[in-house]
Amino acid sequence: MYQAMIGKDLVGAAIVFQDETKNSVYVGRIFIDSVYHRKGYGIRLMECIEKAFPCAAEFNLDTPCWNERTNAFYKKIGYSIIKIEDGFVFYQKRK
Repeated sequence: MYQAMIGKDLVGAAIVFQDETKNSVYVGRIFIDSVYHRKGYGIRLMECIEKAFPCAAEFNLDTPCWNERTNAFYKKIGYSIIKIEDGFVFYQKRK
C-alpha cells in the first residue's frame, strides 16, 4: 500500500499488486481525499507508483464507467482504455 501524506495528514493511498511473471503492476484501488482533489496529489501518487516499479512493462487498473472524474484522470495521465466490461473501464499504460 502506498500513502500520500502531508505531514501527519493522510491525503490519499493506493493498493498495488505486482505480477512479476507478467512484468506488470495492477493498481487495485487509489483514492485521494476530496479536500485534496484537483491539486496534483493523484498525479504525484501515480508517478510514485510507476517509479517504484522501474522494471514493469505495463500498469493496469479499472474504474467504474459512471465515474467521469476518474476516467478523465486516467486518460490525462496517459492510460489507454483496453476494454469496457460489466460496468467497468479497464485501463493500461505501457512503458
